[in-house]
Amino acid sequence: MFTKLKKRIEEENQTELNIGIPTSLPSPTPTHSRRASESGVNTPVRSTCSEASDSDREQKTKKKEYEHSSPSGSGAAGSDHARHGARAGTPKKSEQGAEYGEIYHKLQLIKHEKEDLERRLRESEHRVELLASQCENREELESFQSQEMAKVKHLLLCSQQELRAADEKLRQRSEECRLAQERVLELERASQKVQGDQGRNKELLKEKATLEAEVDRLKQEALQNSGRISQLECTLGNLTDEHDGLKHTHDLYKSKTTSLLAEKDSSICTLEDRVQTLEKRLDGAGLTGDEQVQSLVQERKVLEKKLDESRQHLSEVKSSWSEKINNLETQIFNLNQKMAEDAQECRRMEREVEELALKLKTSEQHGWVLEEQLQQKTAELAALHRSKEEELRRQRSQQDAQLDELRLQVAALKSDLSQAHKDRDREAQEAQARIAELQKKDAEHQKSLEYIQKLEETSSASANKVAQLEKELSVVTESEASLKLTIKRAKAEIKAITEEVDELRLRNASLSGENERLKQEAGESRSQGDEERRDFERELEGLRAALREATSKLQSLESQASASAESSVSQEELRAKVTQLEDQLLERNKAMKLQQQRISDMKKTIQRELKCQQNTGGEGIQSNDTVPEHGNIASAGDAVATRGSANATSARPGNHCLEGSKLEEDINFKYLKHVVFKFMTSKEYEAQHLIRAVSVLLRFTADEEQLIREHLDWKSSWFGSRPHPHHQPLPPHLPQPHHASHRHQPQQHQHRSSVALGAHSKAGTRPS
Repeated sequence: MFTKLKKRIEEENQTELNIGIPTSLPSPTPTHSRRASESGVNTPVRSTCSEASDSDREQKTKKKEYEHSSPSGSGAAGSDHARHGARAGTPKKSEQGAEYGEIYHKLQLIKHEKEDLERRLRESEHRVELLASQCENREELESFQSQEMAKVKHLLLCSQQELRAADEKLRQRSEECRLAQERVLELERASQKVQGDQGRNKELLKEKATLEAEVDRLKQEALQNSGRISQLECTLGNLTDEHDGLKHTHDLYKSKTTSLLAEKDSSICTLEDRVQTLEKRLDGAGLTGDEQVQSLVQERKVLEKKLDESRQHLSEVKSSWSEKINNLETQIFNLNQKMAEDAQECRRMEREVEELALKLKTSEQHGWVLEEQLQQKTAELAALHRSKEEELRRQRSQQDAQLDELRLQVAALKSDLSQAHKDRDREAQEAQARIAELQKKDAEHQKSLEYIQKLEETSSASANKVAQLEKELSVVTESEASLKLTIKRAKAEIKAITEEVDELRLRNASLSGENERLKQEAGESRSQGDEERRDFERELEGLRAALREATSKLQSLESQASASAESSVSQEELRAKVTQLEDQLLERNKAMKLQQQRISDMKKTIQRELKCQQNTGGEGIQSNDTVPEHGNIASAGDAVATRGSANATSARPGNHCLEGSKLEEDINFKYLKHVVFKFMTSKEYEAQHLIRAVSVLLRFTADEEQLIREHLDWKSSWFGSRPHPHHQPLPPHLPQPHHASHRHQPQQHQHRSSVALGAHSKAGTRPS
């Protein structure tokens, strides 16, 4: 049944195609076929698929118009007969019409491809002009920058001393030698890479040949499998028809046998009843008239009862048969639906076969395009290899000349270098003397800490005394006002002392930050740094004196509290006041510990700065502002992440936390500036390692970090699609909600850095 339907649908489609295509089509002249095939390297597969679908739609509309214009037949059988006659009568015309249709379709595709290629040619010319203008502007800017840098270097060299000038000149020459060596190594690596690309190109050609053979084999297997599938479908249809027929006959035989058995059972039951009635009549033949009447009445009742039972049975049979009829009707309806679904599935499979044929054709075209691109790439690689070899020879000749000049200059600068070593030794001795002074100051600071610990012990002893006095206190209301006044005065004095301590801490933090900046800016500001350090030491001594005054005032308050313990208001108030004073003392101890930690950090930074100045000879800014290379970028990102988490967990209440956060923000901003600069000027594989550091510093979410990684992958890929954002981005002036309570970094730096990163991601050009 299904095979007949399939054959009928195929015949109708064939006749419609034969009727729908006009016989007299103008033979197209493929003048631009070669140009289209040559320029079709960069045509995408999507355009061909869309053009093929457009041409199919045009052909379908033409078929419908032709069918509407043709007169209708007098029935389905007559139209089928006419179609079969037309198809049998004109086989040659149908074949010619199909060939003309295919040629016309190809001509339309070629025209569309030609228009697309012309448009792309215009766009590429426009891009080339833009790139040329950008290159010219960039060269002008580089020339201006080089001129300005030369002027600045000249002024700096003139302003410095003779020893520093000689040392700087020697360093510059050694740096140029190192850069030249690195350039030579890079050129050698580039030549090795070109050779590796050539080998990989050969491997790709071999893989291409194997893949083409595999494609041919798969095509043959697909054809064989399609034939087998059609045969199996035919056999399956025949078997299903036979199975349905056998099932139907079996149901008929079964119903007949059940009906015959039921009839026989009913006849046997009726015969048994008749036998029983006859036996009763024979038994009642010798009875009197009244007894015979009673027996007849009983027989009548029995017969009426049987009649009722037979009627009930008949009604039950009718109801069962109605249910069976309904079930059969539902089965017929389901079978009709199944037939319709099978027909739809058949049509869908035919459409899928057509789509697969179109995809196969487009894949073949794409393979040709890739082959032409591969040939172009091989030619470009050969040209690049030749240019690299020429540049390598030229660089080697220049390097030899520069090495000769450098040897002469090194021989001339050896004497200056010996004098510079002597000066450095002298500066090292001075630095060691300063370090010894700092160690002495550290010892003094340790002594002050021991004094603070003693104060803590005395405060604990006083607390014990207060606890002992609390047991002996009684309710006395004579000196309540005087005690309140003394406590208020003590609070005011403690508040003033804490304000002075906070001001001193602020000044200390600002001076330490200014000291670090002055040290990083230039080596000439050492004298100013020493003055600031001395001022800081004087302020630290003043802070210690203020702390001593505060401790003496605290002791006096404790003595006043012990003297006026008998006149306190109640036990709870005195206990609260004592605990408040203990809390203030603990806060002061914490502040002193934090100050001690900052002093130790400052000593470490000063020692590190002195070592860097001894090693580099005056390169404070460049040595402190460097960023790790791409080899250690991943570890730097992890260090930034751990630093951010440590900063988030080490928050302290008070003004000293604000100052610490300011210093951390300054350091984080400097590091962020260098990381963003490195990210903007690095390559793709280096930027991949820097993403984690940037996301931690700018507090990106996981979706934003993943979006940046996808953009980098898209820029470095060949046929990738542009990624879309996973969520609606927040405005640049609003902070991220899940990081707002952890850090207090300035939002302006984040906004500028995010804008810079966005510009970098937009400025990246995809590979052609």
